[in-house]
Amino acid sequence: PVFRIKVPFETRVQRLVNDYGKFPAAVLAEATARIRKRLGGLATKQALEAIGNGQLDETVRITLRYYDRAYDHPHKERNYSNVFFIETDSGDPAHNAELILEEARRQKNTLS
Repeated sequence: PVFRIKVPFETRVQRLVNDYGKFPAAVLAEATARIRKRLGGLATKQALEAIGNGQLDETVRITLRYYDRAYDHPHKERNYSNVFFIETDSGDPAHNAELILEEARRQKNTLS
């Protein structure tokens, strides 16, 4: 089974801004440029402009859309077989880990 936490988009954006906002703009721009091929020319240009303007939240929104599609792809191919979604409003990793454990226990009891 695969357990996927579904955290609201803007909550995830803020967490990533907090995590990656400590890096210099040049490092973020370099990392963004490395995924240009996957991100696409226009999205890369917009993300780099946002970095240059100090709008890291917008950069995260642009790149997160790409990563969401990339992470979703293998599950779509499996027709979401054995993929369990867990909704939460929290971006707290410890809280979300507890939610995963609760769902894993539920699934185990269902299969037993």
